[in-house]
Amino acid sequence: MDPVLIAGHVIVAAHSIVSRNLDPLDAGVLSLCAVAGGCLAGFNVIPDEVVLTGTARSLRPEVQLVLEARLRETVESVARGLGGSATLEYEPNVPATINSEPQTRLARDAAQDVVGEQHVVRQPLPSLGGEDFAYMLRERPGHTSTWARAIRIMCTGCIPRISISTMPPFPLVARCFPG
Repeated sequence: MDPVLIAGHVIVAAHSIVSRNLDPLDAGVLSLCAVAGGCLAGFNVIPDEVVLTGTARSLRPEVQLVLEARLRETVESVARGLGGSATLEYEPNVPATINSEPQTRLARDAAQDVVGEQHVVRQPLPSLGGEDFAYMLRERPGHTSTWARAIRIMCTGCIPRISISTMPPFPLVARCFPG
């Protein structure tokens, strides 16, 4: 079994999850951003393992659950369909950054005092970028903004890690193996 082939099919299939499983009005991003496996010097040697990493983000926790479930089903079924097996390590990452309305008004007013109302751009739609300040906003009301944009609202997120392998499993580490 070739884990590179499996990884390629997983990448293509995973990138259809958002468009085929989410309501078009629910924001979601699923990106597999890195592939590691094999050795470039061993151009004719099939590697024992391929690892994919990426990110899944959404504005609502319910959507995050759909992304995780569909990614898990996709990873496992694609690998199984190609005669292998795969597991998904799905680690929650930065939650939604949701600014408090009073602090947002205060920040907007302060920005207008500094640069003028005409230079303060209100972002009417949330952003799917990541921001660790979200953890602070879970505990206390607050606001985060960017001076390039006056108001920024972020998203929930996670870091999916997929391992595809033809070697025996290591204890406590999820890997992918031939059927």
